[in-house]
Amino acid sequence: MAIQIFWRVRLVVRTQPSQGWRTGSTPVRATMQLRSEFKLEIFRLSFKKMLYDALVASFIEGVL
Repeated sequence: MAIQIFWRVRLVVRTQPSQGWRTGSTPVRATMQLRSEFKLEIFRLSFKKMLYDALVASFIEGVL
């Protein structure tokens, strides 16, 4: 008595999408970097505003 065992094998071929490999989605790594750069820029702007406000306040005190 011979027993035959068959395995199902699925062959998959990955083809390039019609729009190329760049499908338009932004990788998480790039998003995180943009977010950290944005936070750094916000910090810089708020620091510059703080310096500007201090400069204006000292100028006003000097004039009065």
